[in-house]
Amino acid sequence: MFLKRLLITTIIAMTAMSVAYATEKTNLTTKNATVMEDTKTMKTCPFDTIFAQGEPNPYGQFFTGQTYLNRLNPKEDIWNLPIGNVTFEPGARTNWHKHDGGQILLVLAGEGRYQEEGKPVQHIKKGDIVKIPPNAKHWHGAAPDSWFVHISLEPNAEINKTTWLEAVSDEQYLEK
Repeated sequence: MFLKRLLITTIIAMTAMSVAYATEKTNLTTKNATVMEDTKTMKTCPFDTIFAQGEPNPYGQFFTGQTYLNRLNPKEDIWNLPIGNVTFEPGARTNWHKHDGGQILLVLAGEGRYQEEGKPVQHIKKGDIVKIPPNAKHWHGAAPDSWFVHISLEPNAEINKTTWLEAVSDEQYLEK
């Protein structure tokens, strides 16, 4: 019943979702500085997946390039498993990061990249499952010329915190 309601809710959300999202450049003045807010135009992923693309990722400061997040299940007391549908524009990727409780990626569409520190870059595609051990320093994202969509599962939610680290360099990202 839960999955049926989730699917119906998702379909309604996808139907209602506006694909024309834009903000204008704005100056924000704080006590000691002026901050420029960049214009972001929301693009639509060309892949048809079961879940809506979501909005520009609120954690965007920990990514290179544009990503979108649709939080399917937040961390909560009853269903204690955060789940997110993450969409990456071509070339977009996470910073290096770690999850105390590990992470599982279910690849839904496109071509992506995944790398654990000290290991070669892996090319991942639709249907792949990536099981990331607790505290493994890693990054993931889209291939340079492909959109990429995955579901992120964050197991062991009671202890699972994300530690965001440095950006992935272009050299690391393009490693063969």
